[in-house]
Amino acid sequence: IRFRSIFIEKPAVRMPGLSIIRVAVHRHAPKLTSLKPHTHPNSQMLLYLSGEGLQHFGSCTARVTPGTLVLIPSDVVHYFVRSGSRAPLCLMINFCFKRKDKVPVVRLLNRSEISRIRHCLAAMTKSHSSGELDCDGSVQVINMLLIAMRAGGWLKPLNPAQSQGKGRVVD
Repeated sequence: IRFRSIFIEKPAVRMPGLSIIRVAVHRHAPKLTSLKPHTHPNSQMLLYLSGEGLQHFGSCTARVTPGTLVLIPSDVVHYFVRSGSRAPLCLMINFCFKRKDKVPVVRLLNRSEISRIRHCLAAMTKSHSSGELDCDGSVQVINMLLIAMRAGGWLKPLNPAQSQGKGRVVD
């Protein structure tokens, strides 16, 4: 599936304990090989759709490839360094999440999780127009984030079979 660039700032997507700040699907600038260390006042979900590199959290480093999920709590210093010639394509969702006890997580998603997120992303793309989301698109954003947060252990799995293979927790 090919995805076009999407950037939605301040979508009106909220539920108790969770609000979406920004949704984007974008490719890193081709000439940009790294991002400077930075923080966000909100949590961030990154799903690498293509490309690869190293995601840094303080003194920890994790290799990211297509299908890698990265969950970053608010105020955690992080940065990315590209490896390879192709600029990564990422799904990014910035969000406020009331729980403060979360740690950064890097995990390679399984086929089912990737398929479900790609399906939601394709549906969201169809319902997205001129920087805004309709009701269906908003539901798809919530679904993608819930899949990611469950996969990363930030939310309890819906059933015990989903708790296998939690991935690496980065301290």
